[in-house]
Amino acid sequence: MIRLLLLPALILTLPLEVAHLEAAPLHNKIISLHLWQETEPMVWTQEKPRATEETYRELLREAGEILSGMLYGYDFYYVPYDKSRNIAEEFKLTPLARVQWGDPNLKIETTERRGNRVYVKLNYYLESFQEARREAWSSNTFPIVSGSGRGNFFAGTTAKSESISQAIKEAIRNHLRPRVFNKPREVSGQLLIWKEPCIIIQEGSYLTRVTIKLSVGGITPYRIF
Repeated sequence: MIRLLLLPALILTLPLEVAHLEAAPLHNKIISLHLWQETEPMVWTQEKPRATEETYRELLREAGEILSGMLYGYDFYYVPYDKSRNIAEEFKLTPLARVQWGDPNLKIETTERRGNRVYVKLNYYLESFQEARREAWSSNTFPIVSGSGRGNFFAGTTAKSESISQAIKEAIRNHLRPRVFNKPREVSGQLLIWKEPCIIIQEGSYLTRVTIKLSVGGITPYRIF
């Protein structure tokens, strides 16, 4: 179990307001994100092209979601699929805290439009307690693991979040597979997104690769078949 990371400050949410190209606050550490967003949906969705403001709001929402995973992390709960026991797969991520709308430490640094996409670079300037959390997770006690996941591109932008969740689940599976030989009943613990996720489009899907720091808190085996 993680003992040194659950500080009272983690429960507090932060205001998040993005000021475009403002003077950066004086903090030591920066997390940079390189995100993109489609400005025009696929024709058969019958959606209207997004206005510029809507596109940037969606990018900022995505940035806040990713940064929450990189700064605070998640509790996770995983039940592997088991056909012989008629057990359906279940996977749940619960954020420990969120970067919310209004945080002055999130800045849009550069923007570029290429065709039907808008590309942005955003910098997040960490507070000292956020640096301390990342530093605590840097311990070799917590293994670094990676995984890939997909989300249906035609389902819209929420599919990006789904692809990240699926990639995190796959990273956990990749860690457990060579260590837990008998399929467990359930697994729980905490994790932190360690590096910026890489998201591309491949074969009609958002394909995301994530790298996480992992702490498995409990593995419950099946007692009786």
